[in-house]
Amino acid sequence: MTAPLAIPAAPLPRAPGFAGAPEPSALLLTEALQALEDHAAAALEPVDVVIHRALGWRVERRVVRASDGRRAWMVKGPLSATWIPLPRPTQILPDAVRLVPWRWCWGAGVRDAHPYAWVASRWPVAEGVSWFEQRGPTPAFALTKAALFAHRSIALRREGHMP
Repeated sequence: MTAPLAIPAAPLPRAPGFAGAPEPSALLLTEALQALEDHAAAALEPVDVVIHRALGWRVERRVVRASDGRRAWMVKGPLSATWIPLPRPTQILPDAVRLVPWRWCWGAGVRDAHPYAWVASRWPVAEGVSWFEQRGPTPAFALTKAALFAHRSIALRREGHMP
């Protein structure tokens, strides 16, 4: 049995709620979570594309090399001026960490031979603290799911569906 790997709460510095930035909707986040569970969206487009669209990013297939016309998925943040290659939060843990909501704590590892991850609105966790724990094929995949559940709870509160 492997001991869980607890990663200290260290969200990447991102400022919350810039004026003019679109807020993710609970419906789009629910669809992204369903795509993660079903993997059906992978037939038409990568699940990572669905995730970034749900979070308000612009996602397009763009020509990255004019000489041969090669195309790749590129994303542009809500307030960004440049396009970057599509991050892969379902496969790469540092990309998944970027999905954790601002000022939330997180952890990821393997428990009882199963990869898992959690996010919490603050640490230490006590009564009334939002907490989401997920399992998946990899810790990055599990952290992506947990982060999307956290974003969905934030969106539901903002939209008045939760106290």
